[in-house]
Order: sequence, then structure tokens, then C-alpha cells
Amino acid sequence: MRVEKNGDRATVYLTGTLDISTSKEFKESMLKLIDEGVREIYLDVSELNSLDSSGIGKLLLVYSRLREHGGTMEIINLKEGYVKKLFDLIKINKIIPIKG
Repeated sequence: MRVEKNGDRATVYLTGTLDISTSKEFKESMLKLIDEGVREIYLDVSELNSLDSSGIGKLLLVYSRLREHGGTMEIINLKEGYVKKLFDLIKINKIIPIKG
């Protein structure tokens, strides 16, 4: 995971997997960004290969916390493959906007 922060905006580049072994670190990093005043988060998932229920749970938790602080989140650069199929299956776009 790599973060590019610019004022109250941040682009978070997820790579590899977001699963039970990595989701805690993801959550802590994201909540820290929110605590630091970031209110627009763009999740670049172009290099995310897989995720499991714990990763999805942490995504939704972070999204909810950000909304509580008046912020927004978008998933960007979603490519064809496992992650897109999973997001389509669970209809995550009904909760978190997906752009491209």
C-alpha cells in the first residue's frame, strides 16, 4: 500500500491482497489519514489482485468512518478480473462509488 497525500485529499494505491493478514494495517493507515484531516480518498485498485471478507469489511468500515467526518471515497482504476467480479457480485458500487 502506498499513499499520496495532498492537503485533505489522498490517493491510496492498494497492491497484492487485502485479506485477513493485511486488512488491519490497511484500516489503521486509513483511520490515521482521516484523523489527520483527509476528507477525499481515492482507492486505486489497479494492482489489487484479491481480497477476502475481512478486506471488504475494513473497506466498508473506513468508508463509514470517513462519511461520519463529512468525507468521500471513490474506488478508481478497477480492472477486469477477480476484484471486479467480486465487487460486482456484492454490488459494492451501491455503497462506494467506482470511477473507471
